[in-house]
Amino acid sequence: MCRWSRSRESPVSAVFQAFLDAFSDAKLDIRTLAAESGLVLVERVDCFTMNDGRKVVLPVTGVFEVKNGKIARFSDYFDLADFEEQSGMKL
Repeated sequence: MCRWSRSRESPVSAVFQAFLDAFSDAKLDIRTLAAESGLVLVERVDCFTMNDGRKVVLPVTGVFEVKNGKIARFSDYFDLADFEEQSGMKL
């Protein structure tokens, strides 16, 4: 099971943890990786197995801002309707 922690609990972290708890397995297939100073772009396909055995396959583009060697911010871009249709979840 995946775990994500923050120094303090927030509504965002609670939603993110509930999302992770819905899946028994996750694999990320990186297709393209591009980087330049302070910025990393990752084109990937995320493959999730839900706790009930259903599979979710989702193309995603991730954008990471790096400061002092650490991820300072990240954003994932994907088709929400595709995810909701495959998973049965509403985000």
